[in-house]
Amino acid sequence: MINTLTVRRKTNKKFMFLSALGIIMVVDAHAWTALGLFTEFIPYNSFFMPMFVFISGYFNKIDGDTDLKPYCYRKLKNLLIPYLAIVFVSFWLEWIMDWIKLGQSPKILFPDDLESIIMSVITDGDPVSICSPMWFVPTLFTLLITYSVIKKCFYKYWNGIVMLIVFCIFSTFVVWLAQNIKIPHILLLPCKCLFFLPYLELGIIYRERIEPKTERLPKSANIVLLALLLLVNMIRMMILPNSSDIGFINLAYLSGFTSPYIITPMISSIVGISFWVIMIDTIGNAFYDNRLVNYISENTLWILSFHVFFFNVLNFMLYLWNDAIAPIQGFDIKAFKQTTWYRWEYYKEFRLAYFIVGLLGPLLLKKLFDHLKISLTKNNKTDNKIT
Repeated sequence: MINTLTVRRKTNKKFMFLSALGIIMVVDAHAWTALGLFTEFIPYNSFFMPMFVFISGYFNKIDGDTDLKPYCYRKLKNLLIPYLAIVFVSFWLEWIMDWIKLGQSPKILFPDDLESIIMSVITDGDPVSICSPMWFVPTLFTLLITYSVIKKCFYKYWNGIVMLIVFCIFSTFVVWLAQNIKIPHILLLPCKCLFFLPYLELGIIYRERIEPKTERLPKSANIVLLALLLLVNMIRMMILPNSSDIGFINLAYLSGFTSPYIITPMISSIVGISFWVIMIDTIGNAFYDNRLVNYISENTLWILSFHVFFFNVLNFMLYLWNDAIAPIQGFDIKAFKQTTWYRWEYYKEFRLAYFIVGLLGPLLLKKLFDHLKISLTKNNKTDNKIT
């Protein structure tokens, strides 16, 4: 997700749309699928995190001449430093929210808490529940650095297809480990890197070998391919013991691989990624110049970071209404106070409200941040002129 998780201006309209769709799916999944884009056949949790890695692979241009020092610095600046800043801000946001919810003085941060937070950052990447979807960022950072070092060292002998096969073996081995033993917490990060490696290489192979050929396909061929991919997943759901086995629930902790077949996550990911890439090839032109789609694509980091926070803002509004104006039927005050993942679902249609708030809230926050930054820059320039 090199271009997916940064705020730089992007020019590849196809992959801008793909990254925008990916983050929309993340918010929708956490809003209990308000939209459910083809989720009956291709569940979000069967492909969308590998798809972000696929997007990063597409933009990965590591070769034998790459200077790794500036490359690693860019990744540090664009991924890891923003992640650490957001974790810091989110800790205090959650601290204040718990204070308000529980109606008592918040717990002071003790050294033991700090140690556990640091350990979580370098293992599961999930130290603060209100920004827990951010677990993916340190994983992606480590994955990109690891891949760049490997490719730089062995570039003279590099064969994309051979390496894809090797990476697929690594990935399925991690699934086997997750199914058969409890992966030690300290090994979560390297194991997640091994799990995601094939999708990084697959993005490169797609850019170099597949995309030039698929661009010549007629729209009718794309429609046939989309129908076949839906059919493939429908048959797979019928064959698996449970239809939910086609997905995997919690990659942050490498859990939820319920399928009896260790190859299931890889097939699910490839089918899901292929479906949405072909879908964008088919209908994407209508959205390529859409300002909202482009703005979503340019600010996926903000959406990933703060959509759960804005879910909780909505929950607070419901709580205040329930407490001060009129009782809300089915609003579980105890659950609201105990977890940041509470959703009021008395009316399933209300999921759409969570989705809209989770998507647009971070974008409005980014707008305010940009205006504040511009104002501060202007003030500094004015002060310097006066001085």
